[in-house]
Amino acid sequence: LVKSLTHRAKRICSPSLLQTEINKLQDILCLNGYPLGVLKRVMSKVIDHPTAAIPTTTSMITRLPWKGPSSVDIRKKIDSAILGCYQEVFSIVVFTTRPAFRSIAKEVLPTLQKSSFIYKFACRCGRTYVGETGQRLSERIKQHIPDKLMTQPPHLLGAASDSAITKHLKAHPECIPSERDKSFKVITSARNSQHRAVLEALYIRNLKPELCAQKRHVRALTLFK
Repeated sequence: LVKSLTHRAKRICSPSLLQTEINKLQDILCLNGYPLGVLKRVMSKVIDHPTAAIPTTTSMITRLPWKGPSSVDIRKKIDSAILGCYQEVFSIVVFTTRPAFRSIAKEVLPTLQKSSFIYKFACRCGRTYVGETGQRLSERIKQHIPDKLMTQPPHLLGAASDSAITKHLKAHPECIPSERDKSFKVITSARNSQHRAVLEALYIRNLKPELCAQKRHVRALTLFK
């Protein structure tokens, strides 16, 4: 008891008031029957003994996703491992329902800016066309449905490099779409020109687009003979 009270006084009292507090303790303990000589001897040892430095602790916060009861087991293992290796480190494990690392969303390329793919054209009359291109979709659409076809009478246009879609629209002006982009859609992407050729043949074989009759025959001879 004497040591504990003296330790407490030494720890919380400033040096200028320590002796006053020790004298008060001696008076109180003497009134309770403690010999004054014993009190002075014990208190002197405590006061003269150097105070051990209080170790400073460092907190380490670990954030983990909450996965149910297994998360509690993991926290205990982490606390035990840190305590066994670093006495001055206080482990704090915080559970969260949010991902620790947020994925960086990849910018989605607009459909009209995509390239190297298989595309499909759907006409107003119900006929369809399937093709492949390494160009951007916006450029390929203008090749099939050029600006002149949208603004001039079809019979006044030349036919030197008409595609199957262009020929069909010239023969059926009522099928010319007011918004040409909406008549096309990307079916699937391709790695290279050879991959595009194979995919085009497969889609033509399965979808049987009416405007690809000649192309369907050529691909069939190449891939499915």
